[in-house]
Amino acid sequence: MNNQIYNEKNEQLGSMDKDGWVFDKMLKRIGKMDDDGKAYTEKYAQLGYIDIDGRVYDDWLAHIGQIDSDGKVYDEKRTQLGSIDSDGRVYDAEFQCIGKVDGNLQKEWIAAFFFFFFN
Repeated sequence: MNNQIYNEKNEQLGSMDKDGWVFDKMLKRIGKMDDDGKAYTEKYAQLGYIDIDGRVYDDWLAHIGQIDSDGKVYDEKRTQLGSIDSDGRVYDAEFQCIGKVDGNLQKEWIAAFFFFFFN
């Protein structure tokens, strides 16, 4: 597995392989992220997507959040939910580390893990 996803206690939540498949900690395939920022279940039901500007949408195409260029994550009302730093660590609104991703992923993809798969 290329990218490992961890919680704040450094316990593995899951991983993602080079083809975009997302696995839980037991290595069960739970979904996929495609190159267009769309997230799917393992049976290809769309969970949502992140567009090129970092806006996050759910499966009903409702705007549910935003990731800005600085790695700050907001809900649909522009309330800051947290942030993602350059090392792949994910923080909540109180700046407590809630997880991290090992690997070289864009911040939008890291946010997608926590929005769609590991929330």
